[in-house]
Amino acid sequence: MISGADGRFCNEPIGVLGASSFVGERVFELATTEGLRVIPLSRTPLKHGPEWRGISAGELFRSPGIERWISLCPVNALAGLLPMLELAGVRRLVAVSSTSVVTKKNSTDFRERALAESLQRSEERIRHWASRTGVEVVLLRTTLTYDGVRDRNIAAMARFIRRWRVLPVMPPSIGLRQPLHAGDLARICVSAVQSGAPQGSYHLSGGETLTYLEMAGRVFDALGLPRRFLHVPPIVLRCAGAVGGILPRTLTFPVAMFERMNADLVFDHESAVGDLGFRPRGFRPNVDFRLESPQPNE
Repeated sequence: MISGADGRFCNEPIGVLGASSFVGERVFELATTEGLRVIPLSRTPLKHGPEWRGISAGELFRSPGIERWISLCPVNALAGLLPMLELAGVRRLVAVSSTSVVTKKNSTDFRERALAESLQRSEERIRHWASRTGVEVVLLRTTLTYDGVRDRNIAAMARFIRRWRVLPVMPPSIGLRQPLHAGDLARICVSAVQSGAPQGSYHLSGGETLTYLEMAGRVFDALGLPRRFLHVPPIVLRCAGAVGGILPRTLTFPVAMFERMNADLVFDHESAVGDLGFRPRGFRPNVDFRLESPQPNE
């Protein structure tokens, strides 16, 4: 069991927003192993967790005294739920955000720029709220998070590869990546919400840095398929305006995503190592790709 900063075991209930997400499942599994009581909240009813509750002021009013919270829902959604958390008695909050606030700030896709701006505004709103209320907030900015089953990164890539036996890339696809396993994110969330670790913002990335091409190659390996890449010349993307202009609708990818294949999306997570005890694993994608449809964090 994980202990708090004062050395005592933390047995208070932990509220989890977005508990039906693929990271939420990992949090619930970990908490069960550690003997912790988790109260999951989500818009989608859960098949695990007898204490599941919907996200509403009424539900939280029935559950006063939950001081520790983990938020796995989109950070812009969390910003709108802050008054309800106050109603529930929040004193410490661990919230998952995204490094997209940095990586998509100057994207060529206006929708991605809008996302980055929305993330930044939401993070600022949460910080101002924390300063006003005195709630301790640990903000975790994550990069390319996967579980190999429900995520929109590695699992989505695996579904595409298994169906088409090839992956389109923009050569040379040498941009660096640090895939973060959902289990490592779940563990740091549970640890940070219980400990007296310093509040603030932290970047979280995986324990291994590799090129986009090698990352994709390991997905082929995990599926037991030969590595086959379709090199899409930059001029084709520029002329088409989007891959959807040259491929069937089921094969479409945002042009900006192709452009990032040669951009380094790496982040220093040493602060999280020192303050939160973060110890991420290397990238070894699971071979058990059930390839379910991805579901958004809720």
